[in-house]
Amino acid sequence: MTISNIILCALLCIVALSSSVNASIVECPAPSAMLEAMNAESDERRRIAQQAIECHLYLAESTITGAGLGIFSAVEKRPGDKVGHGDVCIPVIDLYWHNYNLEPNPLKDYFWAGKAMGMHTETATEDKEAYCPGLDCAINCHLGLINVGKSTPQYDADVGDSSTPYHNGTTEVTRYIPAGGELFKFYGDSWFVSRERVFGKIPLSGSYDIAMKILKALRRLPFDDSLHEAIFVLIHKINTGPFESRQLNAFPPTWQQVKDAMEINDLASWQQPQHTRSVDWLKENGRCIDHIRPGISEIAGRGAFATRFLPSDTIITTSPLHHFPDSNAMKLYNITLYDGDWIRLVDEVVGQQLLVNYCFGHHESTLLLCPYGSGVNYINHSREPNVRIQWATTFVTAHNHDIVTQGTIESFKDKKPLVAFDYVAIRDIQEGEELFIDYGDSWQQAWEDHQRNNKTPDSSLLAVKYNALVEDTPLRTVEEQQHDPYPSNLQMRCHKVLVYGKQKKGLDFRRYLWQVTDYGESCRVLERFEEEGVIWYTIEVEVWDARKDEDRTKQEAESPADTVTQLIRTDVPWSAIRFFDVPQTTPVYAQDAFRHYIEIPDDLFPKQWRNLIQTNAS
Repeated sequence: MTISNIILCALLCIVALSSSVNASIVECPAPSAMLEAMNAESDERRRIAQQAIECHLYLAESTITGAGLGIFSAVEKRPGDKVGHGDVCIPVIDLYWHNYNLEPNPLKDYFWAGKAMGMHTETATEDKEAYCPGLDCAINCHLGLINVGKSTPQYDADVGDSSTPYHNGTTEVTRYIPAGGELFKFYGDSWFVSRERVFGKIPLSGSYDIAMKILKALRRLPFDDSLHEAIFVLIHKINTGPFESRQLNAFPPTWQQVKDAMEINDLASWQQPQHTRSVDWLKENGRCIDHIRPGISEIAGRGAFATRFLPSDTIITTSPLHHFPDSNAMKLYNITLYDGDWIRLVDEVVGQQLLVNYCFGHHESTLLLCPYGSGVNYINHSREPNVRIQWATTFVTAHNHDIVTQGTIESFKDKKPLVAFDYVAIRDIQEGEELFIDYGDSWQQAWEDHQRNNKTPDSSLLAVKYNALVEDTPLRTVEEQQHDPYPSNLQMRCHKVLVYGKQKKGLDFRRYLWQVTDYGESCRVLERFEEEGVIWYTIEVEVWDARKDEDRTKQEAESPADTVTQLIRTDVPWSAIRFFDVPQTTPVYAQDAFRHYIEIPDDLFPKQWRNLIQTNAS
């Protein structure tokens, strides 16, 4: 039993023993006046207030000590509202396989689980990460004040091999945010538990509810306020050393603040003022980041567009930069089986990470700088740009200009972002106009060579299209596939309900709804039969560990966990079966896929960073 549970039980026992005492203990009052005022405010007043403020989103110093930058809303937001315009997610695959010594990894704390973003088939290994360099890279996490949620991105099969197919990852409000409030997303409790040496015993998502129960029990005790405070101080003293508790760390630091928390019946709401900045402060000290929205480009794929009129020299947005001192970290090597083990052949480079296309570099340096910011990764290339980049010298919260003027490649050994770019309007830009930057001469030449020597990737047989093509066609059995096989780049998989759930015959399609995060299990069709005009299948599902469910035989349940088990399921509808791409067969990681960094203009790139010149000279 934890120390917080012991305290809670003790307080509840005291309440029970003291029930005969005639004490006027008032229950915690209704939700705060702040929330009541929010609910009473008219939509018209809210609309007018939003129109009066040009910028709705700001990048500024986080209210969490030591957290660096954060994202703030300049207007109030309610559950269901959208924040930003949706951002891209870039699959990063087998990063540690191809880089044995990539430490520190500058993206480690910014990755989202690739599986959760629908990236199952980008690689056959478990090392698949999603780098979402928009709002997701800058929104911090406060487990008591989670106010926005992350959605899975949409998949576009027609983007080719030079852009990520994962786009429009939207951010939706889940909790009321006052004007000036910082945005917080849920990283997961495990993110903080695994970093306890850094953050200590920080309260987790469930800690605040337990802490509130303890405080309510304390307030019910039939004692005067001074004794309540004395007990509270004692609890604080207990909460040290080996007895430190995440739940007790959720307590406010003073008794007066505890009483304030009781007034609003929510520890997190009590903390909201600490994580809210004035809009005037944001205008003075932050950077507006909602001048850009994505849309269909006038040249190809998706692009970035101005959300409002932007006069010449406007700083459209500012992007901090993740850095890779050695661009070799982006290389993908050939692998082979040698003496029973898979090894990489370091002299056989077969490609590069897609991330390269979204990073800035210079032909005289190994340094790569990868921007993260709302909308910037949608900005396309043009030889007649209307946007340029510059060092963010006036935004010291994100940019250390000493690194530019004095630093060397060695300065980038730390994984923390050190420098940032401003994106600046070269001329007046009209609302709705597409934004372009010049990717540089070397990029232009590489793109022309690629277009001349390579064919446009064929997306017609990608799984997302093939499923729509054959959804009304009976599935072929194993025997039929011997003379009429499915495309070799596709694999058949069956819904997890067939493995984990109790089998039930019937057309209950809700049981087989495929979510973006679903990958199912490998399977094949053994038999197809028809009953009352409905086609059913008998399938064989392949699983890698022992499953214990009511439909399995004793022999199946006792199979070793590290062996393959074949489960037979019958009366299976089409909806329980789906095609997926075979890992690493999509255009994203084709060996002839286009890869080239965006060139940093020569007049911006410091001489002391040009380590390739120094290497060649020596």
